[in-house]
Amino acid sequence: MPNPFFVDEGSLFKKWAQDRFGMRKPQAFWRGVVRWDMDEEHSRRNCENADGLLARLRAISLSIKAPHLWDVKCSKDCVFKFNTSKACTRIHASEFRHKDMRKVFENASLVSEKEHHYEKAEYASWMFNLNLPGSTDGSYSRNLNHLWLTGAVVVQWDWHSVEFYYPALAHGTTHISVNHSNAIATVDIVRRNEALMSHLRHFAGLVGENLLCPRCIAEYIIRALDVYRREMRYDRIFDNDTFFASSVPCENDELYNIYFGNNTQPRAQIEYRTVDCSEWRKIHSVW
Repeated sequence: MPNPFFVDEGSLFKKWAQDRFGMRKPQAFWRGVVRWDMDEEHSRRNCENADGLLARLRAISLSIKAPHLWDVKCSKDCVFKFNTSKACTRIHASEFRHKDMRKVFENASLVSEKEHHYEKAEYASWMFNLNLPGSTDGSYSRNLNHLWLTGAVVVQWDWHSVEFYYPALAHGTTHISVNHSNAIATVDIVRRNEALMSHLRHFAGLVGENLLCPRCIAEYIIRALDVYRREMRYDRIFDNDTFFASSVPCENDELYNIYFGNNTQPRAQIEYRTVDCSEWRKIHSVW
């Protein structure tokens, strides 16, 4: 399921796409949460979910190595506590032997800044917008949803998680894919190629306009639920009042009636209302 968070930024994109792109900062930009604190009580959970955190640590380490091309820093919950006695640190010991990673803990001030919420319009101050796994401010996909419309080149960190529209994406056409080894070189190559940058910005905008618009996301959710309904034969339950009433408990004295507005309006809505069970029983006379 896609993250249904969106902001209708069509008009802003047109403004950003037509701005003086050459006046933007020629760096890859990202801000978000980077918290490595294995002394906390929930350190076990942190360690189990460390993959996304390690990717963010790798990414911000490049800001020390190449600050002229890479402006990727922690701006919220910035904690860098390195404790070699902790099991999680030992599990990922090979990561921390890398000199770039060590520099993050030795020079935390270079990869963190005072907490600041960046408005979406501020992302348009950079030529490249980076997407990293994990939390920026919301869920995994919430940050990425609007990057396609900032008029910047979208930079995707190589990662195993995918979203519903990823089959339509192509490295070198809609975005560029990078990892710790090639990120700086890739951004530098693209930065020097104006035609390629224009191409990437154009197709990133098309992704936002045609795949992640409010209507696009709502219609995909409806199609996905229709597939679930068909494959799981939910019609036998929800379209049969007698079967539904005899099989579905109503312990909390309310049911939920969900309606998906399948229309072509820009702001298609998903609505729900609660239904009083006692009234529902009277209407259907099955209990």
